[in-house]
Amino acid sequence: MQFYPSHRFIVVFILLSLFYSNIVTAQNFLLKGVVTDDETKESLAFVNIVYNEKNNATQTNIDGVFVIPSHAKISFLKFSYVGYESVIIKLPDVKWGKSLAVKMKKSILNLNEVTVFPGENPAHRIIKKVIENKDKNNPEKMASFSYTSYNKMFFTFNLDDLKKNDTSLSIVDSMKQATDSIKVKLDTIKKTHADSAYIRAKKFLDTQHLFLMESVSDRKFIHPDKNHEKVIASRISGLKNPSFAMLATQLQSFSFYKELIMISDKMYLNPISEGSTKKYFFLIEDTTYTEQGDTVFVISYRPFKGKNFNGLKGVLNINSNTYALQTVKAEPYDADPSIAVKIQQKYEYIDNKQWFPVQLNTDMTFNNIVGSVGKNTLKMLGVGKSYLRNITLNPELNKKEFSNVEVVMGDDAMKPTDEFWNKYRVDSLTEKDKNTYRKIDSIGKKENLDMKLKLMVSFARGYIPWGILNLDYNQFLKYNEYEGFRFGLGVMTNEKITKWVSAGGFFAISTKDKAMKYGGKFDFNISEKLEMKMKFGWSFDVYESDGCTFFEDKSLTTTDMFRDFFVSKMDSVEKKEVSFSCRALQYIRLNLSLSQNRKIITDNFRYGVSDTRIDILNAYN
Repeated sequence: MQFYPSHRFIVVFILLSLFYSNIVTAQNFLLKGVVTDDETKESLAFVNIVYNEKNNATQTNIDGVFVIPSHAKISFLKFSYVGYESVIIKLPDVKWGKSLAVKMKKSILNLNEVTVFPGENPAHRIIKKVIENKDKNNPEKMASFSYTSYNKMFFTFNLDDLKKNDTSLSIVDSMKQATDSIKVKLDTIKKTHADSAYIRAKKFLDTQHLFLMESVSDRKFIHPDKNHEKVIASRISGLKNPSFAMLATQLQSFSFYKELIMISDKMYLNPISEGSTKKYFFLIEDTTYTEQGDTVFVISYRPFKGKNFNGLKGVLNINSNTYALQTVKAEPYDADPSIAVKIQQKYEYIDNKQWFPVQLNTDMTFNNIVGSVGKNTLKMLGVGKSYLRNITLNPELNKKEFSNVEVVMGDDAMKPTDEFWNKYRVDSLTEKDKNTYRKIDSIGKKENLDMKLKLMVSFARGYIPWGILNLDYNQFLKYNEYEGFRFGLGVMTNEKITKWVSAGGFFAISTKDKAMKYGGKFDFNISEKLEMKMKFGWSFDVYESDGCTFFEDKSLTTTDMFRDFFVSKMDSVEKKEVSFSCRALQYIRLNLSLSQNRKIITDNFRYGVSDTRIDILNAYN
């Protein structure tokens, strides 16, 4: 085939274009990967990744995933993490087009060592800047905001506990040096170990979680403390009842700027609170830079020795752009014997105006909830993750949407489609997640877990549901010195008829005073939003002489029940009563009642005035 000059030019141009295209593709490839602990295989959140000589850096997210944008000039990859050995990957070693898997090994740290600085600790200048800018960077100091969050939480057992305690492998290794005469026994031991409880437990936990739940919610906020969060989707393995839908979001404070930080159900002094430099030791561990020219300070912290407060330890990544928190790692400094909790938070600069949390993570180890595998025990683990999106700063919100009920369940929250979930899930469900739903759902249906949970909740509220009625178990059996044993029955209609009105009554008879007691009442739920209720009742019963009563009904969970055992003086009372209750202010509940009582003294007590010789006997109106 004969080429003309123009043809040669076209061929050379095409070859050069293809060559140049390959070079550009290699240089501008969107580099992705995941960083994990080399021993536990757990993902590592907020690992610093420096990728060129200018110390430009990025971080892994809560799931240990990192993405380096295509426009970044990558010379190498340096992974650094407090408590771990640094990892350096040269550019020729990067396999372009494949997700990069990076494993980091823990380093030995002596936490008792304290660096002594000749003057002021250089970390203090940065921490003080953070404290000065707290109100500016705290999202809950804004006039308003709204966002949508996807929440996921699962529970499992920690297989690493078996690795620490399982010595059978080392025994087998030592037997390898034995004589050939026991080789058969060695093979038998190996086979026995292969079929051990550890292998079966690992197979089970590798294929499914013990429990899994997801939810999607819309939250709105108006300064200073008006909250409204609506759960628009919820899925819980084994259950259709959405009682635990918001558990993942209730385990830590929404942001890390309050003076006291809530972790689980306990409050801790914030390391960026006023005067914290006198209570916490801070150390600059690393310094990196963003492509926007901002400096990121990596600062570890822990309480000084001899502290007298609930303190935290962890790592803060502080961005020099308004000296805001970029990432947070925190856990209690003093170990809790029952549960160990670690939290992580990640913030982003939204619309170049406000730092705002975008990822929240909670890791829990339950020291007092264990599973048995052979002679070893496994601790239960819980992992909760929340991803915030559709963040809107200072939207115009209607205050009428807010009430004292901060979290509500949407009517269709338990009926979302697969398309809905795929829209909000950060990642699609793994095979392990799908297996969990499939297996636990089948167990929940077979064991009727929803009904059992409903019974537990009802029992805690003081009644047992039975068709359209709620049975008041407090009326079944009572005892006090005046009445002796009291047997009775109390019923009220429930929401299966209507949730706005309930009617019922009680009947009882006692062994010692041989008297019957009875009564009836109507309850009207006027407004759930305002917690507004009205009650009408009539009863003939006995009450402690000169005793006191409470607005709320007693239940088996109140300690006041035990006092009733020793009551020996009571009056017969015919009572007519009307009461009204509502939420007057956000933190005040208003209770009003009007009653007419007709008391009959039962112990022949009399009193009188000697001058007038007037006696009042057996009657009081």
